[in-house]
Amino acid sequence: MEEQMRLNPSWEISRVHTQILVYFLCFIILALVLARDVEYLINTLKNTQSSRIEQTQEEFTITAQVLTLPTDADRQDLKETYQQISAHFADIAALEQEMTNLHSEVKNALVCSDANWHFNSLAEYYATYQQKIDDVKVLISSFTKKYDTYLDAILKIPQFSSEHDKQYEEFTSEFETGYVTVQGYSKEVENIESLYLEAKQIADDWFEKDFDLMSRIVTQEAGNCGTMERCYVANVLENRIKSSAYPNNLHDVVYDPGQYEPVMKGTINQPASESVKKDMEEYLRGRIETGMPDYVLYQALFPQGKGTWQHMPSGHYFCY
Repeated sequence: MEEQMRLNPSWEISRVHTQILVYFLCFIILALVLARDVEYLINTLKNTQSSRIEQTQEEFTITAQVLTLPTDADRQDLKETYQQISAHFADIAALEQEMTNLHSEVKNALVCSDANWHFNSLAEYYATYQQKIDDVKVLISSFTKKYDTYLDAILKIPQFSSEHDKQYEEFTSEFETGYVTVQGYSKEVENIESLYLEAKQIADDWFEKDFDLMSRIVTQEAGNCGTMERCYVANVLENRIKSSAYPNNLHDVVYDPGQYEPVMKGTINQPASESVKKDMEEYLRGRIETGMPDYVLYQALFPQGKGTWQHMPSGHYFCY
C-alpha cells in the first residue's frame, strides 16, 4: 500500500500542500506574536522617552530659576543705587559739619537773639539732615536686597564650574567694598540729635532769662513806636551786653546806674504791653533782623557819641 501511495502523485501533492499550509499558519502566528511584542516595546520606549523629556524640562526649569544671574542692567542699577548712597553720605557729612559749627555759635553766643538766630539755622539743617537719613536708609535697604539676591544666584552655580569663580570674582570685586561700607554705616544720629537738643536748650534758656525784662524796658522806652524801632531799642541793649564797656548781661545793663530813666523812675516794674511782648518774642527768637551794627551803643531823644546811625521820626537817635 505504501508502494501505491508513493506511486500516486495526487496524494503526494496533497501532502506537500498540507505542510506548506501548516508552515504558513505557524509563520502568521509567529508574526502576530512578534508584532504584539514590538508594539509593546515601542509603546514602552515612547512612554520612557516622554517621561525623560518631562523630567528634563522640569530640571531645566528649576535650573533656570536658580541660575537667574545678574544682567548688565542689574549691575548698572546696583552701581547707580550705590552712587546715590555715596552722594547722600557726602551730604550728610556736610550737614553734620554745619550743625556742629552752628552748635558752637549757639553755645558761644553773648546775647539771646544771636543764640536763637544760630539755633534757627541749625534747626533748618537738622530737618534736612533727618530727611537725608530717612532717604539713605531706604537706599541702603534697596542696595542690600539687590546685592544679596544677585550674590545668592551666583553662589548657586556649581562650585566645580569655572563660571562660578568668574561670576563670583567679577561681582564681589565690583560691589563687595560698597556692600561692607553701607552695612557698616552707623552714623551717630543720636549724637547729632543730642547736639540739636543741647543747642535748643541753650536758646530756650536765653529766651526765658531775657524775655520779661526786655519786654518791660522796651515797653517803657518805645512802647508807642513801631515794631522795628522797638527792636532797635532791644538791639542797642544787646550791643551793650557784647561791648566790653558795659556789663555782660541784660539785667546789669538795664540797671546800670544812670543809664535808663524807667529804672530811675521805677516804671520798669510795670507790666509789658502785649504788642511789645509779641515783638520781643520775634526779636529774641532771632526771627527779626535789624541790620544794626554792633557798635551802635546809644539810644536817646538826642544825639550822643561819635555819630548817628539812625534818627527816627519819633525823635529817637541811635548813635555810636
